[in-house]
Amino acid sequence: MTMTKTDQLILESYSNMLDGLASFLGPGYEFILHSMENERKAAIRIINGYYSNREHDVEVPVETLEKLMEIESRNGGQKFETFFSRNSHGALIKSSIISIAGTRNKTIGFLEINFYMDTPYSAILGSLNPKEALYSKDNTTTDIDNMVYYSVESARTQLAAKTTITSTNKNKEIIGILYDKGVFNVKDAVLKVAEMLGISKNTVYMHLRNIEGSSKSKKIKTE
Repeated sequence: MTMTKTDQLILESYSNMLDGLASFLGPGYEFILHSMENERKAAIRIINGYYSNREHDVEVPVETLEKLMEIESRNGGQKFETFFSRNSHGALIKSSIISIAGTRNKTIGFLEINFYMDTPYSAILGSLNPKEALYSKDNTTTDIDNMVYYSVESARTQLAAKTTITSTNKNKEIIGILYDKGVFNVKDAVLKVAEMLGISKNTVYMHLRNIEGSSKSKKIKTE
């Protein structure tokens, strides 16, 4: 399919919108934007792809194509489909496939939105709290768990587009973001972050020492 400049701008506007949606909706959501310009209808933008281990330019699953064909076969009516499925690990997912119309009302792409229903309810509630409340020193243990979970997921979302970063360096980048936000000023935050990232607390401490050392070095150079 050959796209016009207008079609490309329409898809670009959807791509720009996804960051805002991911930030607003909080943890548990995966967004995948596909273009019809190539035969494989491959993904041109993925946010929170770590949920399904999908990356940029990934091909469309057969089940998704079947849903899209069903949508496109309708004469009028809704141009989206919402349904439930399970991933390879048996986790329940609520999904929506939305057709994107371009010039002359032709479908130029589609958006997948997947909500992973095994996302901890406490994490969802935590994403709805103001940041000031999340970082309060008077928070309960549950509040602190929510804050750390939300902060890590937020950092992951922030780094999702940087596909060139290795998994090891991505953990380092996440810890750097959390450090700048003051997350590690909260009691037991190191242990909770280590658990979420699947690394040891010593690795977290190592990254923190490097970050603090780098910060001190920069401060000395500017003085």
